[in-house]
Amino acid sequence: MQGQVVALRFQGGSDLNFTARPDCKNLGETSRNRSSSGAPGLRMRAILVANGDSLPLGVPRVECGAPPGAAGKNGQPDERKMRRWMRGLLDCPEFAARIDGTRAVSLMEGDFFEPFAVRRQLGNVDLLIRATRDRKPGEEPSGLFGKVRGEPVRQRLEIPVERSSDRNARGQEARDARVASRWCAVDLPLSARQEKPVALVHVGEEEKLGDGGEALEWFC
Repeated sequence: MQGQVVALRFQGGSDLNFTARPDCKNLGETSRNRSSSGAPGLRMRAILVANGDSLPLGVPRVECGAPPGAAGKNGQPDERKMRRWMRGLLDCPEFAARIDGTRAVSLMEGDFFEPFAVRRQLGNVDLLIRATRDRKPGEEPSGLFGKVRGEPVRQRLEIPVERSSDRNARGQEARDARVASRWCAVDLPLSARQEKPVALVHVGEEEKLGDGGEALEWFC
């Protein structure tokens, strides 16, 4: 990882299904969703590091846990998942010091308050979060998503999209998605007395898809 321009730390996870291993002990409940009541297994969380050209460089952290069951009910964040996101972020200063000269960026889907606040104390680490909450700080009646959608297009790209294996997915055929990117600075309240500017990025397809397919759209 040393000598790279940037080291992107992707946090992600996977459920390890042990249904075919009935003799295993101390397992948790995984793979619970709308169509499944869950299965015995472990939940693995890992950090994969890649450079700016998507070349994998290594896996500096892997951990497994035995989740006791469903969490994050009623639309509330899963506290166990939040703690895992934060552990991955708090690892970053030591990681960045070991690859001095390489820009370290922590990427996560943990769109809650603490990562934004803690990031400002870390100093040598950048943070990229996929936004899931359309916040309305200050005088932004349309919300942050509406604000960045109204910005001029800064760049157009083509992104290869693989065919989805999810039978319920719409617009699932493989294609080259033509997307436009926009970005702007917004003030995000980090305390009752303090607002700090952060960069908000929007990437989305401008063309409507046929057959009721869902266009790509991301906020970060």
